[in-house]
Amino acid sequence: MGKSDNIKRARRLKEAKQKREQDIILRQRILNDPESGVIIQNKSKVKYSELFTSFVSYIIDEEDSFEIIKLKYFLAMNAWNLSVIKEFKPDMYDEIKRDIYPMIERETGIELLEEMQEHKKDKYSEYKVLFESFDIKKIHGFDYNVTVVVVPVDKLPY
Repeated sequence: MGKSDNIKRARRLKEAKQKREQDIILRQRILNDPESGVIIQNKSKVKYSELFTSFVSYIIDEEDSFEIIKLKYFLAMNAWNLSVIKEFKPDMYDEIKRDIYPMIERETGIELLEEMQEHKKDKYSEYKVLFESFDIKKIHGFDYNVTVVVVPVDKLPY
């Protein structure tokens, strides 16, 4: 094996290790949170982490720092969930909105949250899940990996 083969092999091993670590973190998070609802292994063709990344992509800029990217994902998760709650649990929407809005510091953040709710409604209305949590890991450069936990609306305990 030449040097380039060793480098490629090392890269593959590192990526496989990162994937295993993320799976372990996700499993621990699920097992340590008995109130998380019904956990179903994703057997559908939908990759929710890819769906979530697609949903957020229009607000991510190449110049954004990793911390800003994480904040935008947090904002996106709340926008998505508010949009779903507004549709399926309208009586809870105002209460949850009152809890979330104080966490958003600037008026532009609230405007973006409302814009993203419309974006979810317009382009992703067929997906009936709530994002319970997400984890984002920086790989290298502008690359990052997103892992999500979703709860189907019909499996909500309330």
